[in-house]
Formats: sequence, C-alpha cells, structure tokens
Amino acid sequence: MIDWDKRQRAFQRINRIFLLIYLLTTVWVLIDGIKTSYSRAILYSVVALLLLLAPQVVSKLFKVVFPSDCRFLFYLFVFGAVEFGSAMDGYDLISWWDLLLHCLSGALVAFAALLIFNALRKNQGQLVKEELPLAIIFMNLAATTSAAFWEYYEFMLDEFFGFNAQLSSMGTGDTMTDMMVCTLGGLLISAWIGWSYYQNRDNALLSVVNHFYYRNRKDNR
Repeated sequence: MIDWDKRQRAFQRINRIFLLIYLLTTVWVLIDGIKTSYSRAILYSVVALLLLLAPQVVSKLFKVVFPSDCRFLFYLFVFGAVEFGSAMDGYDLISWWDLLLHCLSGALVAFAALLIFNALRKNQGQLVKEELPLAIIFMNLAATTSAAFWEYYEFMLDEFFGFNAQLSSMGTGDTMTDMMVCTLGGLLISAWIGWSYYQNRDNALLSVVNHFYYRNRKDNR
C-alpha cells in the first residue's frame, strides 16, 4: 500500500528544486531576449511563466486537487516544450525534439483524459477493470482530437500571421507526421496503463493516476 502523504511530501520537495531551476532559466532567457531584442525568447518565456499558474487556475475552476506528482509532470513538459523548445530554440538545436514533444503531448493529453474520466464517474476512486475499455477509448479519442486541434492552430498561425509552423516546404508531410506521432503517444500510454491495471502491476504513471484519484475521491475531500 502506497503512503500517499509521504509521496506528496517527496514530490513537493522535488517541485521546489525543479521550479527554482525553471524560474532562474526562464528569467535569464527572458532578460537575454530583451537585451538582444529576440521576440521569440521574450514571448515564449512569458508564456512559460504564465503556464506555471495553470494548475492553480484549473483547480479553482473545476474544484479538483492536483497532487505534487501531477504538477511535476506538467511543469516538466511545459519547460521542455515551451521554454527549451521554443524560447531557447531547442526545436532547431535538436532535430528530433519536435517529434519527441508531439509524442509526449499525445501521451500527456491521454493521461489528462484519464484524470478527467475520474470526474465523469463521480470521483469514485481507483478504476475497476470493467471500466478500463471505456477509459482507454476516451484517452485515445482525446489524444487524436488534440493532435487535430493543434494542427488547426498551426494552420491559422501560418495563414493569418505569416508563420511557418507547418513547414510549408514539406507539404502535408509535417502535419501528418505530427498527428500520427501524437496519436502514437496516446496509444502507447493507454496501452501501458491498461496492461498495468489488468495485471495489477504498479508503475510510475499508474501511481500518479491512483494518487490523483485518491486525492479527489469524495470521502477524501
């Protein structure tokens, strides 16, 4: 049996260390962007700072509790995607970084969908095996839909603001590759979590899910 309170305290300590690194790096990139008039670094550093508030805003709006391990995954993804990827030109520095982040974004959306699934089932606590097929379908639909909406967003940036987010020189290749990789991320994470549930085997991500379900269970709130 996992001691959820001990886990919560451990990840609170990890979050404090990581957020210090996150803030120092982001502020440094922001200041350097202002000095060099690099608008990309300025814009995405500001976005990276604002996104730190997202868990608190969502918690208040939807009356949910995000345990410290959930928050850590969110902070880690935002730093890799927004600050390092966009503000620090990580997508240009590392050729496969874009594909990795698209895959991880699909996995993260599918993971978030599993958390949302808990609210739809009235916060009853840990899933039972009979609920898994519907949960897995829900996870994959969320990941695939998010991939489509992201490509809509990039298309509008290109059409109305002159960006080249969809790499027009590649035709539809970049768009379709991003969508497929995002969908693959959702499939992989749902398969892993589903297999773990059926086998009654714990793993790092399943522990995060069960911790979230535990914190948001009716009798714990």
